[in-house]
Amino acid sequence: MEEQIKSIIADILSLTDEQIDNLTPETDLFEIGLDSMIAIELIVHLESEFDILIDDDDLSMDNVRKISEIISFVNKYKEC
Repeated sequence: MEEQIKSIIADILSLTDEQIDNLTPETDLFEIGLDSMIAIELIVHLESEFDILIDDDDLSMDNVRKISEIISFVNKYKEC
């Protein structure tokens, strides 16, 4: 799942290979170009990639700040 999420992030943020290689589960995505508008795009991609539907109440930037948080977030919805 981590690699799938990295791929989505790399596409959305147009990251270089070096930037992708430097991504860790704890990288703050807002420090490498994520903003609130792109975060919504990321959430749409996550819904599509993992076949989940995210509640509007969970549309918090804190849920997509780090890859580790995204993994927990997606897993929460996959369990539903």
